[in-house]
Amino acid sequence: MKLILTGEQEKMEFNDEAVILHAEQFTVTTLNETGLFCWELLSQGKTIDEIRQQLLAVYDAPPEVIERDLEVFFRDMQQKGLVGNESQ
Repeated sequence: MKLILTGEQEKMEFNDEAVILHAEQFTVTTLNETGLFCWELLSQGKTIDEIRQQLLAVYDAPPEVIERDLEVFFRDMQQKGLVGNESQ
């Protein structure tokens, strides 16, 4: 599946973290280092599978943990209106 960034957003980085300001929803979402890593890959047009492969290569965590965390992360981003399916 391929997700894309949606709406008017602005990213502000602080050290290894970021804040995403969603102008249309009037929301602020904070991202930790791993969330920022995923966000950057998504903004480069990477698919969820490509992001998963990058996480497996960079982080020393079991594949099932990475899979679960990635699913939770993108579900949360979709619920906040920050990402959507490319086909929408």
